[in-house]
Amino acid sequence: MEGMATSGTQEPRNQASDNGQDIAVIAIACRFPGANSPAAFWENLSSGIESVEALSNLELDEAGISEAEYSHPDYVRRTARLKNIYAFDHNLFRFTGKEAKTLDPQHRLLLECAWEAMEASGLAPGQSDTLPKTGIFAGCGLG
Repeated sequence: MEGMATSGTQEPRNQASDNGQDIAVIAIACRFPGANSPAAFWENLSSGIESVEALSNLELDEAGISEAEYSHPDYVRRTARLKNIYAFDHNLFRFTGKEAKTLDPQHRLLLECAWEAMEASGLAPGQSDTLPKTGIFAGCGLG
């Protein structure tokens, strides 16, 4: 699973481009295995750091995978783990603890990334009538 959110503003119209569709990406947040920020993700990519881990027999046993299954020659003993997927501040998002427990971890990470992108942008929705329109464009994918 990976998640990414960007914060963007709609640029004021000008004579060079008067279609009203201009967008400026002014902040980004992401979660990838081995990288909890865009800077860390880029560092891993540019340094050739592999964030996929091999799983031991003990880890597979603890996960409930049978020895017959993981001994099969086609079984892939690799994982791409995200760190801190359960460190969700439910109060920040106005969820009760019970509601937060029912949320898919991917949904929680997506909310966190959206929040981080807004914080990094320095623009809060509804903050001022003089600032450009601000929004979040977000997406996540299943592993």
